[in-house]
Amino acid sequence: MPRQLLLPPDAGWTLDQVVAAGCFVQERLREWGVRVPCENRLERASRLVAEASIVPWADIPKRVQLQVAEAARTVIEQYLIVYAIDAPGDRLRERLRWLLTGGEYAAADARTTPYDVQFELFVGAALVYAGIRGVHLEEPDWRIPAGESEIALAAKRISSRKSLTKRVRKAIAQIRRYELPGLILLNVDSLADRSRPDVAATTVTEVLKEARSLVATLRAEEVVFGLFAFAVSFEWFSVPLGGVLGTRLFTHGEIIATDLREVPMIKAKLGLLRPNIISSIGHAMKAVPE
Repeated sequence: MPRQLLLPPDAGWTLDQVVAAGCFVQERLREWGVRVPCENRLERASRLVAEASIVPWADIPKRVQLQVAEAARTVIEQYLIVYAIDAPGDRLRERLRWLLTGGEYAAADARTTPYDVQFELFVGAALVYAGIRGVHLEEPDWRIPAGESEIALAAKRISSRKSLTKRVRKAIAQIRRYELPGLILLNVDSLADRSRPDVAATTVTEVLKEARSLVATLRAEEVVFGLFAFAVSFEWFSVPLGGVLGTRLFTHGEIIATDLREVPMIKAKLGLLRPNIISSIGHAMKAVPE
């Protein structure tokens, strides 16, 4: 079933807090030995938010508001990624370098790797926030313990409807390669983040159903036990003291099980990915330095 979850405004961020979060991420990356160039995507995003923070939101042109929201997304997602990590190993540290590359707007950048990696890392952080133990970076993207075996997670960012087939096919091929039960997670922010809530929810559902059809067409039900599509939008909410950037999460999950005995376990795993993600993200956002 499709779900929409809204982070309460009191758990959101002011623009000043977004700026502070950007500083926190860069400091933490330096502590971990990640080279942080003076000019990087996170720095540019933080700078744009800082400039916006000194102007009343209502006085900012709509076009610039959208740019600020996109910049805030970059900072918030990277903060949540870094906040979920205790001590990265060499492989994770190498992935973190991609957070600093690329242009300000994914839609305007022909190179998708920086944004794909950011989504992959955000998925890992979301799994941690959802309370799933034993999450570790391993092909195809992440793995989590499941009894004496593991579940393989393939995270794919869908930048357009045309890219959906290619991404789902790749996810299935990756899962098959490792001969593990798999879960495909799809991010559709690029298709839904500026839509009305009802349109965004419909988009997430449509993408999930199309992906499910592809799994059937490719006869991959024996390896793919579930699909989970979601979109996260960061929105400005007016409050008595000015305003905060809050979070709206749209999700749709579907179970695929050839053995009905597996359904309770699968439901439990997918269930953790819904309310726990948004509540834990809220907790992490409250922890940002003032």
